Amino acid sequence: MKKAFFIKVIGDVQGVSYRYSAIKEAQKFELSGWVKNDLGGGVSAVIQGEGELCDKFIEWTNEGSPMAEVEKVDVEEIEVDEGIKGFGVK
Repeated sequence: MKKAFFIKVIGDVQGVSYRYSAIKEAQKFELSGWVKNDLGGGVSAVIQGEGELCDKFIEWTNEGSPMAEVEKVDVEEIEVDEGIKGFGVK
């Protein structure tokens, strides 16, 4: 079953290839959506796809890229947007 999530990652996650790594992970799990840097130093993402694969991506966000230092991850389930195709930086 297709699901969608808004994810907010807090910590030292900018300038450490977090977004690039997120794109690779999302593509690996065949998810659609986007990832972006936030003004406060965190990273936000929207993902959608098969529920189990979304869960695997969410699990990955707690580690992130090798140089990232994730402090907290907030996840909120949202409505699926069929207009979102592919995965990239917003």
